[in-house]
Amino acid sequence: MYSAFSADGYNWTDLGQALGRGQKRHWDESGALAPYVVSHGKRFYLFYTGFRDGSLATRELGCAIADHPAGPWIRWAENPILRRHPDPAAWDSGMLGDANVIFREGKWWLYFKSRRSTETNEQTRIGVALADEITGPYHKHPANPLFAGHAFSAWRHRHGVAALCGVISPKIKWSSDGLHFRDAGDMPNQSTGLFSPDADSDPDNLRGFDWGLEVYTDAGARGLRRFDCKPAPERTSPSGGQ
Repeated sequence: MYSAFSADGYNWTDLGQALGRGQKRHWDESGALAPYVVSHGKRFYLFYTGFRDGSLATRELGCAIADHPAGPWIRWAENPILRRHPDPAAWDSGMLGDANVIFREGKWWLYFKSRRSTETNEQTRIGVALADEITGPYHKHPANPLFAGHAFSAWRHRHGVAALCGVISPKIKWSSDGLHFRDAGDMPNQSTGLFSPDADSDPDNLRGFDWGLEVYTDAGARGLRRFDCKPAPERTSPSGGQ
């Protein structure tokens, strides 16, 4: 897993490897991918997907911590922080990955994707696990799974939670409680990462996001490219709802 720095979101400088493979015979011995970084207090928390035995079917979620976004990143001692269900019949018994972590209503909400080992990418669904502390322990919510999605994004938006479904659907979803989502608009997307406002300056993200990065494929090669999104003005009904 590698990192890069940009002061404007357009010009990037490669900073090299951020987090390598885990130790031999550990749950992430084969690699770390799909990063999601949260700034909390004076530290940075890197949520990532790890796998072992050279098999992406073994993916689970872990966390690494640093005092600076450029690292060095130290793996959390209690990794993995979220594991696959041991029952093969459970919806989240296959691969488990793509953490999106937000803080709302006094808890940390970790959204993740999963499916059974016998299912395809198109059958991937999104669930959520909650914790009192950013490093866990995380407990999966009984309302799971929440909606279909693959290579998705989730973020705080207008007193609730919004999400993009990745390659599963070109829809934007929104939920007032973070659990029950409905379609709220169209936005073609692949695998995205969004530049969200600072939580202290805009805790409910009334404005939306300005830009993000998405994965693209050109002549068999994959890369990242920026996309821009015009922010929406705050809209408040006479009753104070959205």
